Amino acid sequence: MEILQNSEIVKSMSLDSALLIYGVTGAVVATRHSVKNGRIEPGHVVDAEEIHELFNEALKGVKKHGTEINFVPKNLLAIGKERIIWRCPGKKRPIFFKAINKKLNKISGKSFSFPDLVFRVSAGRLYVYAAKRKDRAIEAKKLSLYHAPFYNIYDDGNVCLPHNITHPGCNIDDIPDWEKLFFESNFSHAGGGTKLCFTGGHDAFWLNYSKKNSKSFPDSVLKPMRKTLSTIVKNGEKY
Repeated sequence: MEILQNSEIVKSMSLDSALLIYGVTGAVVATRHSVKNGRIEPGHVVDAEEIHELFNEALKGVKKHGTEINFVPKNLLAIGKERIIWRCPGKKRPIFFKAINKKLNKISGKSFSFPDLVFRVSAGRLYVYAAKRKDRAIEAKKLSLYHAPFYNIYDDGNVCLPHNITHPGCNIDDIPDWEKLFFESNFSHAGGGTKLCFTGGHDAFWLNYSKKNSKSFPDSVLKPMRKTLSTIVKNGEKY
């Protein structure tokens, strides 16, 4: 079986079979049916192996006829309708403050080692969480999430973004623009409770951290959300 987008090739084809999807909340069943004279014949339930085989054949057709396909970056964790989730490995980068605490403003622009971050764009909103370096090899859906240790982020991970700019879209190509928007913003205000396990909270941590020359972020100060990435995805905007 070949699934193609080349219009000339498609015109020469006839409908061969159909997949029907039956579902209830939390579960779906697929059946495959032959099509004769435009009529869908009785079918059979398809298992995971047959589904895998069907899509492998489709991919062969795409490659054979030069149809465009998109490669996904290795840091992509999940993608769906109006939703994309990816991981941004921690590295040294500048942080910008425009806060009430003048001491924070004095270290604005200084570079720090950031923790691993998980970005989620959903329905035009940006959510940011932290993850521990030791968990980089863990299956995405089992990844434990922590509060991102920054201002401008609410308790559910939702980021307070400027309203006077056009936000990026929800495609793989938009990932760099979302990261640029977040990392180059001024962190100005708290968004709910403290996001760190550190005496004195957010301000005390960053002021103390500015006196060090750490090669990596101290993951021990990350505050657990007690949720996994799978939980966040299933519950939508809840946390």
